[in-house]
Amino acid sequence: MNYKVVSLTIISAFSLLTACSANEVNSKEPLLLSDNNLVQLSDIDAREQLTVLKDGLYFAEDSTYSEDGWKNTVTLEIKDGIITTIEFNSINETATEDKRTLSQTDEYLMSDADTESLKWHEQIEKLESYIINNQDTSAIQTTEDGKTDTISGVTISVTPFLQLMNTALADGPIEKGNYQDGHYYAEQETFTDGYKYNINLIVENGYIVAAHWDAIKEDDNLTSGHSTEEIQNWNHQAQLLESYLINIQDPTLITYNEDNKTDAISGVTIEVNQFIELVIQALASGPTID
Repeated sequence: MNYKVVSLTIISAFSLLTACSANEVNSKEPLLLSDNNLVQLSDIDAREQLTVLKDGLYFAEDSTYSEDGWKNTVTLEIKDGIITTIEFNSINETATEDKRTLSQTDEYLMSDADTESLKWHEQIEKLESYIINNQDTSAIQTTEDGKTDTISGVTISVTPFLQLMNTALADGPIEKGNYQDGHYYAEQETFTDGYKYNINLIVENGYIVAAHWDAIKEDDNLTSGHSTEEIQNWNHQAQLLESYLINIQDPTLITYNEDNKTDAISGVTIEVNQFIELVIQALASGPTID
């Protein structure tokens, strides 16, 4: 599931015909796509090319994790020509946590926030409310670091989330996937060659959006038999496997030979059977209950 970042504009055609306020959006008129921020139709140059946005579910995610291990996501729905719901979030690279939930339970605190600052999820909710209420982001002025003074109380960088929303809208509506949303986990019952493998998955909108394959050691002395380079190589190949799974969404499509190795994924030479079996087991067990 790859997404390209495109800067777009969503506008309400009804605003050309009436003097309605920013919060008054005609639900019978379609949203339109231009080539800049969300604006009202009256502010658009007539020479700009517009494309009608379809009703449906839209989703986008960052293609990579940030240096501190987070990947942003956005889910929004357009119904009767307007954005009715939108949710921004961030998923941890371990595929175990999302930033919104951690913020709500005070397990994620922004390092640069003072005691009077809103929590991360509260700031995200303010951004979401602004988009729902206005159907227009042209008034959101941002600085070079992506921050804005337009929305009171919002001190986080908003540009990455607005760009991601535009990516989702550019890609078009999606169908819900086959899996139930939530966090999935499975681990081997016994150690294999001194390691017990486990898998964490996160599903959003029915699709696997994050996967993390790892192992715990039976004996701390096991590291003596593996160099740092070997461990880094295994981790790199595990990440290739995880990315491949997210792209194809079905672990049963990953084939392997009698040596438990696969030719389907370039750069992967490690045994893959444990990975495939654990993903199948986790998905079959259903989401975990916190």
